[in-house]
Amino acid sequence: MVHGGGVTIAVYARLARRLADHFTVHLYNRRGRADAPPRTEPYAIEEDVDDLAAVLQHTGARNVIGHSSGGFIALEGAVRLPIDRLALRRGRQHRRRLPHPLARHRASGRP
Repeated sequence: MVHGGGVTIAVYARLARRLADHFTVHLYNRRGRADAPPRTEPYAIEEDVDDLAAVLQHTGARNVIGHSSGGFIALEGAVRLPIDRLALRRGRQHRRRLPHPLARHRASGRP
């Protein structure tokens, strides 16, 4: 479970207990919060995605829940990590504009 900004895993304890009846739940504090190491400056989302990758590798987990900015981290992670199931709650959209799915085809000049 990847928590949102400005909070720690403590906020998710009740949800984790309820999910634990059906899943193994792993909670970790993101960098700069509670017992986690400080995050580097300037901040880059890749650091959080790398931390998520380390948690997945260490635990063998393949299902991820992300809340708020943690949802954004989980979504970015799903692009390159072995995530089977992804649940997002209030995940922010990436600010970069993604290309239209047909952009490469249109640029080729083919009908």
